[in-house]
Amino acid sequence: MKKAILFLLFFAVLLSCVSCSYQQPVQQSNQQPTQEQIQLTKENIEKYVSIDDRVIDCTIEINQKYILGMLYNTYDDCLADVQISVNKKSSKYSFENLTIKLKLKSYVSTLGTEPTWEFKNGNQYDGNYNYKIVTFNIPYDGEYTHNEKLVINESLFYATADDPKELTYISIEIVEVSGTVIIEN
Repeated sequence: MKKAILFLLFFAVLLSCVSCSYQQPVQQSNQQPTQEQIQLTKENIEKYVSIDDRVIDCTIEINQKYILGMLYNTYDDCLADVQISVNKKSSKYSFENLTIKLKLKSYVSTLGTEPTWEFKNGNQYDGNYNYKIVTFNIPYDGEYTHNEKLVINESLFYATADDPKELTYISIEIVEVSGTVIIEN
């Protein structure tokens, strides 16, 4: 009887060991991750990247000067650092040979009573805006940062109301785009 109970106990332990070690065969998936490539243009680039600007530093030296008996603020040695950043909108995106040409436009006073910012290097004027054309080669990961310096145009340096720091913005116009976005599906 002891042998029969011992045999049943041995058989139960053996059966549980065998059933725990049994695994379902792993099925190989034939599905490979797919990639979609899309040619980038001026019309579709903002679907895949964001292009932003922000003032990261601004120093203003304000003096006062009498002109025709009225006291005016004069702005001397004014310098602003503006950062332009390009960031992909999804972690599924990567880029191949992406080049973006931008027209960066700075504020120009229309009244001539406010300070006018212009680009320190490469400034151009089109009758409405001070601007600069820049071309960026964006790396594969889609992350890029570029800094520009703005200075106050000293020929229009009198102001009565506005703080020049509030006028240190630029607008960005996309001029040309080439390259492809690779989308991992």
